[in-house]
Amino acid sequence: MARVCIAIATCKRPHMLARALSSVEKLATAHDVFVVVADNDAEARAGAAVVADMRRGGYRFPLAAIVVAERGISQARNALVAEAFGAAGGAADGAGKADAIAFVDDDQWVEPGWLDALLAMQQATGADVVGSDVRPEFEFPPPAWAARSGAYRDRDGHGPVAIIYGTNGTLVSARAVARLALPWFDPAFGLTGGGDSELFHRLRDAGASFARAGDAVIHEVYPPSRVTLRWALQRAFRIGLSDTRIVLAHQGLGRALRRHVPLIFGAVALAPLLLLARTGRTGAQVDALCTVARACGKVAALSGYRFKEYAVTHGR
Repeated sequence: MARVCIAIATCKRPHMLARALSSVEKLATAHDVFVVVADNDAEARAGAAVVADMRRGGYRFPLAAIVVAERGISQARNALVAEAFGAAGGAADGAGKADAIAFVDDDQWVEPGWLDALLAMQQATGADVVGSDVRPEFEFPPPAWAARSGAYRDRDGHGPVAIIYGTNGTLVSARAVARLALPWFDPAFGLTGGGDSELFHRLRDAGASFARAGDAVIHEVYPPSRVTLRWALQRAFRIGLSDTRIVLAHQGLGRALRRHVPLIFGAVALAPLLLLARTGRTGAQVDALCTVARACGKVAALSGYRFKEYAVTHGR
Protein backbone atom coordinates (compact mmCIF):
# COMPACT_ATOMS: atom_id res chain seq x y z
CA MET A 1 0.00 0.00 0.00
CA ALA A 2 1.41 3.37 -1.02
CA ARG A 3 1.28 6.51 1.07
CA VAL A 4 0.32 9.40 -1.21
CA CYS A 5 -0.01 13.13 -0.62
CA ILE A 6 -2.62 14.72 -2.85
CA ALA A 7 -1.41 18.30 -3.26
CA ILE A 8 -3.57 21.21 -4.39
CA ALA A 9 -2.32 24.77 -4.94
CA THR A 10 -5.07 27.39 -4.84
CA CYS A 11 -5.46 31.15 -5.08
CA LYS A 12 -8.75 33.03 -4.83
CA ARG A 13 -10.87 30.17 -6.21
CA PRO A 14 -12.72 28.71 -3.20
CA HIS A 15 -15.65 27.32 -5.19
CA MET A 16 -13.36 25.45 -7.57
CA LEU A 17 -11.25 24.23 -4.65
CA ALA A 18 -14.33 22.85 -2.88
CA ARG A 19 -15.27 20.94 -6.03
CA ALA A 20 -11.74 19.52 -6.34
CA LEU A 21 -11.66 18.43 -2.70
CA SER A 22 -15.12 16.85 -2.95
CA SER A 23 -13.98 14.76 -5.91
CA VAL A 24 -10.84 13.63 -4.06
CA GLU A 25 -13.01 12.52 -1.14
CA LYS A 26 -14.83 10.13 -3.52
CA LEU A 27 -11.67 8.31 -4.63
CA ALA A 28 -12.07 4.55 -4.87
CA THR A 29 -8.79 3.65 -3.21
CA ALA A 30 -7.45 1.67 -0.27
CA HIS A 31 -4.09 3.46 -0.37
CA ASP A 32 -2.93 5.65 2.52
CA VAL A 33 -3.93 9.14 1.37
CA PHE A 34 -3.54 12.55 2.96
CA VAL A 35 -4.41 15.89 1.37
CA VAL A 36 -2.60 19.23 1.59
CA VAL A 37 -3.83 22.53 0.19
CA ALA A 38 -1.44 25.46 -0.35
CA ASP A 39 -3.36 28.74 -0.20
CA ASN A 40 -1.40 31.35 -2.15
CA ASP A 41 -3.56 34.26 -1.02
CA ALA A 42 -2.13 35.23 2.35
CA GLU A 43 -4.64 38.06 2.84
CA ALA A 44 -8.11 36.60 2.24
CA ARG A 45 -7.13 32.92 2.82
CA ALA A 46 -10.33 31.71 1.17
CA GLY A 47 -8.74 28.35 0.37
CA ALA A 48 -7.75 27.78 3.98
CA ALA A 49 -11.33 28.60 4.99
CA VAL A 50 -12.67 25.93 2.62
CA VAL A 51 -10.30 23.40 4.18
CA ALA A 52 -11.44 24.35 7.69
CA ASP A 53 -15.10 23.94 6.70
CA MET A 54 -14.49 20.52 5.17
CA ARG A 55 -12.53 19.33 8.17
CA ARG A 56 -15.39 20.35 10.43
CA GLY A 57 -17.72 18.36 8.17
CA GLY A 58 -15.71 15.17 8.72
CA TYR A 59 -13.60 15.00 5.57
CA ARG A 60 -12.71 11.42 4.68
CA PHE A 61 -8.91 11.85 4.47
CA PRO A 62 -6.48 13.75 6.71
CA LEU A 63 -6.67 17.31 5.35
CA ALA A 64 -4.48 20.32 6.05
CA ALA A 65 -3.95 23.82 4.68
CA ILE A 66 -0.75 25.81 4.53
CA VAL A 67 -0.59 29.49 3.63
CA VAL A 68 2.16 30.51 1.21
CA ALA A 69 2.74 34.24 1.49
CA GLU A 70 4.93 34.77 -1.60
CA ARG A 71 2.76 34.84 -4.73
CA GLY A 72 3.58 32.35 -7.42
CA ILE A 73 2.52 28.87 -8.45
CA SER A 74 6.10 27.60 -8.14
CA GLN A 75 6.26 28.90 -4.59
CA ALA A 76 2.98 27.18 -3.67
CA ARG A 77 4.06 23.89 -5.25
CA ASN A 78 7.42 23.98 -3.48
CA ALA A 79 5.59 24.32 -0.16
CA LEU A 80 3.41 21.34 -1.08
CA VAL A 81 6.42 19.15 -1.95
CA ALA A 82 8.12 20.09 1.33
CA GLU A 83 4.95 19.22 3.25
CA ALA A 84 4.51 15.92 1.42
CA PHE A 85 8.01 14.66 2.10
CA GLY A 86 8.71 16.20 5.48
CA ALA A 87 10.91 19.21 6.13
CA ALA A 88 12.73 20.74 3.15
CA GLY A 89 15.27 18.21 1.98
CA GLY A 90 13.50 15.39 3.81
CA ALA A 91 13.07 13.25 0.71
CA ALA A 92 16.77 13.36 0.00
CA ASP A 93 17.73 11.87 3.38
CA GLY A 94 14.89 9.39 3.53
CA ALA A 95 12.83 11.23 6.12
CA GLY A 96 9.87 11.94 3.89
CA LYS A 97 6.26 11.29 4.87
CA ALA A 98 4.92 10.16 1.48
CA ASP A 99 5.96 7.65 -1.15
CA ALA A 100 4.59 9.93 -3.85
CA ILE A 101 2.87 13.26 -4.40
CA ALA A 102 -0.13 13.60 -6.72
CA PHE A 103 -0.83 17.12 -7.97
CA VAL A 104 -4.36 18.38 -8.60
CA ASP A 105 -5.02 21.94 -9.71
CA ASP A 106 -7.82 23.80 -7.94
CA ASP A 107 -9.70 24.11 -11.25
CA GLN A 108 -9.78 20.33 -11.71
CA TRP A 109 -11.75 17.38 -10.36
CA VAL A 110 -10.82 13.71 -10.41
CA GLU A 111 -12.74 10.56 -11.26
CA PRO A 112 -12.92 7.84 -8.56
CA GLY A 113 -10.36 5.56 -10.20
CA TRP A 114 -7.83 8.32 -10.95
CA LEU A 115 -5.30 7.70 -8.17
CA ASP A 116 -5.25 3.92 -8.37
CA ALA A 117 -4.77 4.10 -12.15
CA LEU A 118 -1.73 6.37 -11.67
CA LEU A 119 -0.24 4.04 -9.07
CA ALA A 120 -0.90 0.97 -11.22
CA MET A 121 0.94 2.56 -14.14
CA GLN A 122 3.81 3.56 -11.87
CA GLN A 123 4.14 0.00 -10.62
CA ALA A 124 3.84 -1.53 -14.09
CA THR A 125 6.47 0.73 -15.70
CA GLY A 126 8.66 1.83 -12.79
CA ALA A 127 8.19 5.43 -14.00
CA ASP A 128 9.22 8.23 -11.67
CA VAL A 129 6.50 10.52 -13.05
CA VAL A 130 3.06 9.44 -14.30
CA GLY A 131 0.65 11.78 -16.07
CA SER A 132 -3.14 11.62 -16.30
CA ASP A 133 -5.67 11.82 -19.10
CA VAL A 134 -6.70 15.47 -18.68
CA ARG A 135 -10.12 16.18 -20.18
CA PRO A 136 -11.57 19.66 -20.69
CA GLU A 137 -14.86 20.60 -19.08
CA PHE A 138 -16.55 23.89 -19.92
CA GLU A 139 -18.77 25.72 -17.44
CA PHE A 140 -21.00 26.73 -20.36
CA PRO A 141 -21.40 25.21 -23.84
CA PRO A 142 -18.27 26.31 -25.72
CA PRO A 143 -18.16 27.81 -29.22
CA ALA A 144 -17.52 25.24 -31.92
CA TRP A 145 -13.91 26.30 -32.45
CA ALA A 146 -13.08 25.76 -28.76
CA ALA A 147 -14.71 22.32 -28.67
CA ARG A 148 -12.57 21.24 -31.64
CA SER A 149 -9.31 23.04 -30.84
CA GLY A 150 -6.27 21.41 -29.32
CA ALA A 151 -5.89 24.50 -27.13
CA TYR A 152 -8.17 22.84 -24.56
CA ARG A 153 -6.98 19.25 -24.83
CA ASP A 154 -3.90 17.90 -23.10
CA ARG A 155 -1.72 15.19 -24.62
CA ASP A 156 -3.11 11.67 -24.29
CA GLY A 157 -1.59 8.22 -24.47
CA HIS A 158 -1.01 5.18 -22.28
CA GLY A 159 2.33 3.75 -21.23
CA PRO A 160 5.92 5.05 -21.21
CA VAL A 161 6.53 8.48 -22.74
CA ALA A 162 9.61 10.64 -23.22
CA ILE A 163 8.48 13.38 -20.84
CA ILE A 164 5.45 14.94 -19.10
CA TYR A 165 5.02 18.70 -19.44
CA GLY A 166 2.58 19.70 -16.70
CA THR A 167 1.83 18.78 -13.10
CA ASN A 168 -1.95 18.81 -13.51
CA GLY A 169 -3.04 15.36 -12.36
CA THR A 170 0.54 14.06 -12.23
CA LEU A 171 1.99 11.55 -9.75
CA VAL A 172 5.65 12.13 -8.79
CA SER A 173 7.57 9.58 -6.72
CA ALA A 174 9.69 10.43 -3.69
CA ARG A 175 12.74 9.01 -5.43
CA ALA A 176 12.23 11.46 -8.30
CA VAL A 177 12.05 14.44 -5.95
CA ALA A 178 15.21 13.21 -4.22
CA ARG A 179 17.12 13.47 -7.51
CA LEU A 180 17.08 17.29 -7.41
CA ALA A 181 18.45 20.01 -5.18
CA LEU A 182 16.20 22.77 -3.88
CA PRO A 183 14.17 24.50 -5.13
CA TRP A 184 12.19 21.83 -6.96
CA PHE A 185 10.07 24.36 -8.88
CA ASP A 186 12.03 27.39 -10.08
CA PRO A 187 10.55 30.54 -8.43
CA ALA A 188 11.44 32.52 -11.58
CA PHE A 189 8.46 30.78 -13.23
CA GLY A 190 6.11 31.56 -10.34
CA LEU A 191 3.87 34.07 -12.13
CA THR A 192 4.77 33.27 -15.73
CA GLY A 193 3.96 29.56 -15.61
CA GLY A 194 6.13 26.84 -17.10
CA GLY A 195 7.82 25.88 -13.84
CA ASP A 196 6.39 22.35 -14.02
CA SER A 197 7.79 21.81 -17.52
CA GLU A 198 11.16 23.18 -16.39
CA LEU A 199 11.15 20.78 -13.42
CA PHE A 200 10.39 17.76 -15.58
CA HIS A 201 13.14 18.69 -18.03
CA ARG A 202 15.59 18.74 -15.11
CA LEU A 203 14.25 15.41 -13.87
CA ARG A 204 14.68 13.87 -17.31
CA ASP A 205 18.24 15.14 -17.46
CA ALA A 206 18.81 13.55 -14.03
CA GLY A 207 17.67 10.16 -15.35
CA ALA A 208 13.99 10.11 -14.35
CA SER A 209 11.51 8.10 -16.42
CA PHE A 210 7.96 9.06 -17.43
CA ALA A 211 4.67 7.39 -18.32
CA ARG A 212 1.07 8.36 -18.90
CA ALA A 213 -1.98 6.50 -17.57
CA GLY A 214 -4.79 6.86 -20.07
CA ASP A 215 -7.28 5.45 -17.58
CA ALA A 216 -6.39 8.02 -14.87
CA VAL A 217 -9.02 10.60 -15.75
CA ILE A 218 -9.01 14.15 -14.41
CA HIS A 219 -11.21 17.00 -15.64
CA GLU A 220 -10.01 20.57 -16.07
CA VAL A 221 -12.73 23.20 -15.77
CA TYR A 222 -12.68 26.22 -18.09
CA PRO A 223 -14.67 29.29 -17.00
CA PRO A 224 -15.97 31.65 -19.71
CA SER A 225 -13.01 34.04 -19.33
CA ARG A 226 -10.70 31.27 -20.57
CA VAL A 227 -12.88 30.22 -23.51
CA THR A 228 -11.92 33.09 -25.79
CA LEU A 229 -9.60 33.37 -28.76
CA ARG A 230 -7.59 35.96 -26.86
CA TRP A 231 -6.97 33.57 -23.94
CA ALA A 232 -6.10 30.64 -26.22
CA LEU A 233 -3.54 32.75 -28.07
CA GLN A 234 -2.10 34.16 -24.83
CA ARG A 235 -1.69 30.62 -23.45
CA ALA A 236 0.06 29.50 -26.65
CA PHE A 237 2.30 32.58 -26.51
CA ARG A 238 3.24 31.79 -22.91
CA ILE A 239 4.00 28.15 -23.72
CA GLY A 240 6.32 29.18 -26.53
CA LEU A 241 7.97 31.71 -24.25
CA SER A 242 8.41 29.21 -21.41
CA ASP A 243 9.78 26.47 -23.68
CA THR A 244 12.47 28.81 -24.98
CA ARG A 245 13.31 30.09 -21.49
CA ILE A 246 13.94 26.50 -20.40
CA VAL A 247 16.33 25.88 -23.29
CA LEU A 248 18.08 29.20 -22.61
CA ALA A 249 18.49 28.37 -18.92
CA HIS A 250 19.86 24.87 -19.39
CA GLN A 251 21.47 24.76 -22.83
CA GLY A 252 22.40 28.36 -23.65
CA LEU A 253 21.62 30.87 -26.37
CA GLY A 254 23.34 28.95 -29.17
CA ARG A 255 21.23 25.82 -28.64
CA ALA A 256 18.08 27.92 -28.26
CA LEU A 257 18.71 29.61 -31.59
CA ARG A 258 19.46 26.35 -33.40
CA ARG A 259 16.39 24.69 -31.94
CA HIS A 260 13.79 27.44 -32.14
CA VAL A 261 14.64 29.74 -35.05
CA PRO A 262 13.61 27.13 -37.68
CA LEU A 263 10.33 26.62 -35.82
CA ILE A 264 9.75 30.36 -35.76
CA PHE A 265 10.26 30.71 -39.50
CA GLY A 266 8.00 27.74 -40.12
CA ALA A 267 5.24 29.30 -38.08
CA VAL A 268 5.50 32.58 -40.00
CA ALA A 269 4.28 30.68 -43.05
CA LEU A 270 0.95 30.26 -41.23
CA ALA A 271 0.50 33.99 -40.70
CA PRO A 272 -2.01 34.37 -43.59
CA LEU A 273 -4.48 32.38 -41.51
CA LEU A 274 -4.76 35.44 -39.29
CA LEU A 275 -6.78 37.03 -42.09
CA LEU A 276 -9.00 33.97 -42.42
CA ALA A 277 -9.77 34.13 -38.71
CA ARG A 278 -11.69 37.35 -39.33
CA THR A 279 -14.27 35.54 -41.45
CA GLY A 280 -14.83 32.46 -39.32
CA ARG A 281 -13.17 30.27 -36.73
CA THR A 282 -12.69 26.53 -36.82
CA GLY A 283 -10.65 24.35 -34.53
CA ALA A 284 -8.00 23.93 -37.22
CA GLN A 285 -7.74 27.68 -37.78
CA VAL A 286 -7.35 28.37 -34.08
CA ASP A 287 -4.72 25.66 -33.75
CA ALA A 288 -2.80 27.26 -36.62
CA LEU A 289 -3.07 30.67 -34.98
CA CYS A 290 -1.82 29.15 -31.72
CA THR A 291 1.21 27.82 -33.61
CA VAL A 292 1.95 31.38 -34.72
CA ALA A 293 1.42 32.64 -31.16
CA ARG A 294 3.87 30.06 -29.80
CA ALA A 295 6.44 31.24 -32.34
CA CYS A 296 5.90 34.82 -31.17
CA GLY A 297 6.47 33.63 -27.61
CA LYS A 298 9.79 32.08 -28.64
CA VAL A 299 10.91 35.36 -30.17
CA ALA A 300 9.82 37.21 -27.03
CA ALA A 301 11.83 34.84 -24.84
CA LEU A 302 14.96 35.39 -26.92
CA SER A 303 14.54 39.13 -26.33
CA GLY A 304 14.16 38.67 -22.55
CA TYR A 305 10.41 39.41 -22.35
CA ARG A 306 8.29 37.86 -19.56
CA PHE A 307 4.51 37.33 -19.63
CA LYS A 308 2.94 36.85 -16.19
CA GLU A 309 -0.01 34.61 -17.00
CA TYR A 310 -0.66 33.70 -13.36
CA ALA A 311 -0.94 37.30 -12.23
CA VAL A 312 -4.62 37.04 -13.29
CA THR A 313 -7.06 34.62 -11.63
CA HIS A 314 -9.73 32.99 -13.81
CA GLY A 315 -12.77 31.41 -12.19
CA ARG A 316 -13.86 31.58 -8.57
